[in-house]
Amino acid sequence: MCNTVDGWVCLAQRDQVTLDDPLTIESGPNGIGLYEVDGQLYALEDICPHGAALLSRGFLWRGMVKCPLHGAVFDIKTGKCLQGPAERDLQTYSVQVKDNDVYIQIETE
Repeated sequence: MCNTVDGWVCLAQRDQVTLDDPLTIESGPNGIGLYEVDGQLYALEDICPHGAALLSRGFLWRGMVKCPLHGAVFDIKTGKCLQGPAERDLQTYSVQVKDNDVYIQIETE
């Protein structure tokens, strides 16, 4: 069973995410995109800072995601903006996998 533990929120199951099919998670003001790169999971802010587009629906290649709306490119592992028109990096979230449960650390204010 998937629970919240010590600031880690269980938001998905591991088998919901594949190399070619990231997961869109409706959590927080910009949602979270959950990606697989080199067998590891990474969680990023899901709304492109340039325009209201879901990055998890963008184009994936070599550990990067390209915004489907205006073409900004981000590094999935770090959230770093590699190509505009976006002008800032994406927020990233720590990820843990326990059994088949995916936990994401989301800071609450």
